[in-house]
Amino acid sequence: MPSWKANLLNRAGRTVLIKSTLSAIPTHTALAVKISPWAIQCIDKIRRAFLWRGAAKAKGRHCLLAWLRVCRPPELGGLGILDLERFGFALRMRWLWLRKTDPSRPWHCLPDEKEPLVESLFQASIYIELGDGCTALFWWDRWLEGQSLPDVAPCLCNAVGTRVRSKRTVAQAPLNGQWIRDISGALTVQVLLEYLQIWEKLQNVHLQNQPDRICWKWTPDRTFTTASAYRAFFFGQHPIVGAKLLVTT
Repeated sequence: MPSWKANLLNRAGRTVLIKSTLSAIPTHTALAVKISPWAIQCIDKIRRAFLWRGAAKAKGRHCLLAWLRVCRPPELGGLGILDLERFGFALRMRWLWLRKTDPSRPWHCLPDEKEPLVESLFQASIYIELGDGCTALFWWDRWLEGQSLPDVAPCLCNAVGTRVRSKRTVAQAPLNGQWIRDISGALTVQVLLEYLQIWEKLQNVHLQNQPDRICWKWTPDRTFTTASAYRAFFFGQHPIVGAKLLVTT
């Protein structure tokens, strides 16, 4: 856009263009792969300069508010411009949700690159309403009274191999005491205490003749949305009093 046209726009108009164009262009890439930090910095440099000056470059004295605060949702005092790194995390959580809820996808069993932060937030954001136990992973998912075994018995889970933890379902675990056979590490006092604790809790677990339900905790209907996953990154933050006055004048 020629500089004279950009200068005729107020900041509200520039914000609309940033959201509809400059922020939308990287979305298709971020949906599939992690965008390099240096690329995000270059894009943010362009977006920041266009917002504050309507130009290709802007110095620090031209910026009235820190960029991270500009990228906060409007209800938190920001302009709602996408934080590209966090939005990328939210976009890629969709693949984890589909992998968990729809095994009929042709790419379901293909290997993929693990992103620890994305995996951790996704696991913290879902829980399972137990049915037949064929979907819920015994050593990994949140199926036991809304908690996962690593939350309740971390030392016991550390005594179980990673491969077993990623495959053992709740339905398989009680068959011939299979979950007990999975324990292969050192039997310390803490491990034994946690084993007895889990054994007692399992006495009250009863499987039902219906599929497990994967629930997303950030939406009323318990179904994943990218918007809700993105908003989860801002939970616990507080509005900035007067921020809108700075960015709209």
